[in-house]
Amino acid sequence: MYNTNRKQSKRSNDKRRRECYFEERLDEIVKIVNERGSISNQELVKMFGASESTIRRDITTLANDNRVIRVHGGAMSVVSGGGMEDSEVSARRIQKQ
Repeated sequence: MYNTNRKQSKRSNDKRRRECYFEERLDEIVKIVNERGSISNQELVKMFGASESTIRRDITTLANDNRVIRVHGGAMSVVSGGGMEDSEVSARRIQKQ
């Protein structure tokens, strides 16, 4: 019985760590997108060492929360102004990367 509880406790701690890293990664993606205006999935894969499907899920989560705009092959900032590119031009630039 002791070993079972210990395993469950370890799993619970691992899950908390993953959730914490997940939230940190999402926050960092938003920060990068807002700083740069847009970013490709491939750039995020290289930055975080995550799989492309993980990055896609992250961007979808952020887009559903209105924290970024999901575009083909990447993400754009929802922050307007500040000399940012037109969203159509920026989306084309992401696709070319």
